[in-house]
Amino acid sequence: MDNRPDKTKTQRLPDIVTLDEVKRLFMATRVLSFRVFFFTLYSLGLR
Repeated sequence: MDNRPDKTKTQRLPDIVTLDEVKRLFMATRVLSFRVFFFTLYSLGLR
C-alpha cells in the first residue's frame, strides 16, 4: 500500500508590488514616521 498523498498542494506566490505602486504609497504618506516605516518595509523586502 502506498502512503503518499494523492495530490501535492501548490503554494501560491504572493503578489509583487510594482514600482509605480511603491512610488504612489510614498507620495501619499504625509507623516514622516509612517514614510520611514514603509521605506523600511520596502528596503527589507517584507510583504
